[in-house]
Amino acid sequence: MADILDDDGPIRTGHDLHFLERLSRVDSAQTDLALRLYRSPDLVRSMIAQATGGATAAAGGEAGRVAIAIAEGPEPPWVIVAPDGAFVTCLGAGMDPGALDRVPWERTAAFVRRAVALEADVARASEVLHEGPTELVNRLFRSGARLAREHFARLVAVEPLLRDTYVKWAGESIDSLQRFGPAVVRFKRPRPADDAVLKPYWNGYHASGHLIVLMTVGGRAALDPWEEIFERSGKQPFTAFMEPLVRMGNWWLATRALWAIAVSGKLALPHLKRRLDAADNHWKWFALSLGLLAIAHRHQKLRAEVLGCLRLERVPAAVKECLDVAPYVEVLRGCLLGPEAGGEYYARLAEFHARLVAGYDGVLADFAEAERPSLRRAFLANVPLELREPRELALLALASQELVTGPAEDLYLPEPLLAMAPAYDPRKTVGLSHPFTPTEPITRETPKIGRNEPCPCNSGKKYKRCCG
Repeated sequence: MADILDDDGPIRTGHDLHFLERLSRVDSAQTDLALRLYRSPDLVRSMIAQATGGATAAAGGEAGRVAIAIAEGPEPPWVIVAPDGAFVTCLGAGMDPGALDRVPWERTAAFVRRAVALEADVARASEVLHEGPTELVNRLFRSGARLAREHFARLVAVEPLLRDTYVKWAGESIDSLQRFGPAVVRFKRPRPADDAVLKPYWNGYHASGHLIVLMTVGGRAALDPWEEIFERSGKQPFTAFMEPLVRMGNWWLATRALWAIAVSGKLALPHLKRRLDAADNHWKWFALSLGLLAIAHRHQKLRAEVLGCLRLERVPAAVKECLDVAPYVEVLRGCLLGPEAGGEYYARLAEFHARLVAGYDGVLADFAEAERPSLRRAFLANVPLELREPRELALLALASQELVTGPAEDLYLPEPLLAMAPAYDPRKTVGLSHPFTPTEPITRETPKIGRNEPCPCNSGKKYKRCCG
C-alpha cells in the first residue's frame, strides 16, 4: 500500500492507514481516545510492557500483539498494537481480539489519567520557568527557613522538569554541610564579620531540607529510578543522608527528612529496618525509629510490619547501654496504637504537644475553618526547637502523624505568616553544626614574634617598626 502524508507531516504506511480507516467502527469519543494513544507511543509501550511483562517486546510479525480496550463494558472496542507500539487495527464493540494479551479498560483509563496529569504538570512547569527560573532558584538557596508556601508551590510545579536536578542539588548541598560543619562549629562567639561564613551555611542548611522534599514530592514517578541508582552505586539516600540529617538537625530539618521518608514508603522500609537492628547508639536508633513511624503513618498497610520493629526486645544492646529506651518504645508504639499503649511518659508528652498546638489557635482564628488543618501542620513543621535530647525526639514522634500525612506544601507557612518561621541567627547557625567535631586550629610553623622584639630580618629595628 502506498505511503501517505498525514496532517502533522510524518509519513504513515500500511498498518497506520489501515488503523485510521478502521476507526469508523467506533464512536467519536472512542476515536478521540484511540488517536490520543496513537500520538503517544511511549505511553502505549508502557501499557504493552505491563500487559506482557516485557516478554513480547522484541517479537516480530503478528506475534506479541496486544489489544487495548478503549471503552468500558463486557465486550468493549479495542485497538490492536504491535510489540513496538505501532498501531495495527481497531476492533468495534463486540469484536473478539482472540488470544492476544489484553489491557482492560480500567488499566487503560488509569494510564491515560496519569498521562493527562503529567501533561498538566509539565505545562505548569513550563509556565513557571518562563516567568523567571533565576529568581525561582535564588529563593530556594537564599531564603533559609523563610521560604513562603506560595514560592515552594512553584518549585513543586517545576518538579517534572527539574526532578534529576533536585536530586543532584540535594546531594551537593548535604555534602557541603558535612564538609563545612566542622569549621562552622568552631565559631564560639560569632561577630558581625562572621556573617559572611555563617549566613551561607544557614541558607544551605535549610536549602537541603527544601531539596529533600522536592526530590521525593513526585511520588512513585520520582522514586522508581532510585532502585537502579542504589544497585549501581551501592548507596541509598534514606540512611546515607536522611539519618544524619535527623541526628544533626533541628526540628525544622528533621520534619522535612521524615516527610520524604514517609513518601518513600516501601522503598525505604527495608533499608531502615536493617540499620535499626544494627544501631549502635540512641541517636541512630531514634532517627531510624522515627523514619519507620513516619512510613507507618502514611502507609497503613505497612503499619503491622513497623510495629514488629518497634518492640523493646528488638532494641540493640548497644542502644540500651546508652539510654533507658523502654518509655520511648512505649511512646513510639502509642503513636500508632493509641494512648493505652503509650504509657505515662506518652501521656505527659501528649499534654505538652497539645499545649504547643493550642498556642497557635489565636493566629488560626483569623483564617477560614478549611484552612486551619493545613496551617496547623505548617506551624508544627516550623517549630524553632533543637533536637538535643531524647525527650525532644519523642515529642517529634507525637507530631509526626500530622506532619507527614499532608501535602508537601503544608510544611511551609504562607507569605502573611512567614515571620513565624525561624529567622537567621548567627548563634543558632553555629548550633546547627553541633554534631560535628571541630577542625584542628591552624598551627604556626615558627613561633609568633612579639611586636617589640627585634625584627628577624636583622635590620636592628623592632618588629612592629619593620617587617611587622
